Amino acid sequence: MHVEAEASSLSSQSEFRPLTPEQATLFESSPNPVLVLDVHFRIRFVNRIAGQLGHVDPAELIGLNVWERYPEFKGTIFHQAYAAVLDEQVARRFEEYTADSDSWRSVLAYPADGGVVAVLEDVTLQRRAERALRESEQALALARAQAVAAIGSWMWTLPDTLQWSAETFRILGVDPIAIAPDLNLIRDHIVDEDEREEWTRALEG
Repeated sequence: MHVEAEASSLSSQSEFRPLTPEQATLFESSPNPVLVLDVHFRIRFVNRIAGQLGHVDPAELIGLNVWERYPEFKGTIFHQAYAAVLDEQVARRFEEYTADSDSWRSVLAYPADGGVVAVLEDVTLQRRAERALRESEQALALARAQAVAAIGSWMWTLPDTLQWSAETFRILGVDPIAIAPDLNLIRDHIVDEDEREEWTRALEG
């Protein structure tokens, strides 16, 4: 009797159950991509928006193991977070940054019905705005410090992008509206005449 009960329990545990129509309707109404997994990381539901994000028909994913279907995500923060949700039965929130598209996605994963529900949100605009604000504040602080110390700075990004600080324009006596940053102007200001030819060769090399 004990062996039969254990076998029945294992069979029940491995049985796959997609969401009910009522559950599916609830998640389909979400304005964000939603993924629902069971305890074995099999896909129980993917809403239409998530399907569009992944360029796939959601119906084709039902029942598949998410890490076998998307092996590139195995071992990533997604895998770690979902496993932690199942193990600890507590919600996890994390963000993923994609350098190629300079974009951020916030993910809320929480335990539900023996598995994991993951809700994704695109937070790219917010993160870019925060970054722009930080860069603006840093640039302002640098400009103030340079003005106080009467020290300018310049940055040359290869192959041909040259940026000057406001104090550099002032020190060189150059109108930032009339004249663009020029390495030759810096050369003429800081390099002795007998070394300017060597300076030019170094820049060209």
